[in-house]
Amino acid sequence: MKSFILTLLIGFSALITLKGQEPVSFHLQSLNIHGKTNVNRFTFSFDSSITHQVKLNKDDPSTSRNEEVLFKIPVKAFHSGNKMMRKDFQELLKASRYPYIEVAIEKNKLLDILQGIYLSDLQLDISLAGHTRAVQSQYDIRHEASDRMLLEGLTSLKLRQFQLKPPQRMMGLVQVKNSILINFDIVLSQEKTAFNQ
Repeated sequence: MKSFILTLLIGFSALITLKGQEPVSFHLQSLNIHGKTNVNRFTFSFDSSITHQVKLNKDDPSTSRNEEVLFKIPVKAFHSGNKMMRKDFQELLKASRYPYIEVAIEKNKLLDILQGIYLSDLQLDISLAGHTRAVQSQYDIRHEASDRMLLEGLTSLKLRQFQLKPPQRMMGLVQVKNSILINFDIVLSQEKTAFNQ
């Protein structure tokens, strides 16, 4: 079963319609999770070969301003280059019971950014192993075309916020730190072809 959190590598997209315009896509291009142990650093990257598409109803956004764009990211689609660490990662996030990391963002916030409105930060509702917490993300915008931009986000969180105990190895000699960093890229586009980029 192909399935793997916070990212955001080609695959995860949401589609809505701006009034009088072409459909808008929010496309999760890449997501990387960075952490530390007391002896080294590690990174888990979302596998771009696994694709999935989430579509929202084609509503007039003015009538549904509180809807969220939801990205469901399979836990097992993350890789680190170390099989043992990947196994620990999946066990930490209880992948057999909770196979997805979920990241939800208010649709109206993404629409505001696409329309050129600057926000001081961006709230993400992240779900890990059955626990959901709101975290604030910093972001930058890179314009790639008149109707296409790249949102580059960075946020930090603590594993214990999600009732997750940082794993240990070698009888406690190697310990994962509680804090992790997540950087992600989301393509915001009004092009129908954004899903195929």
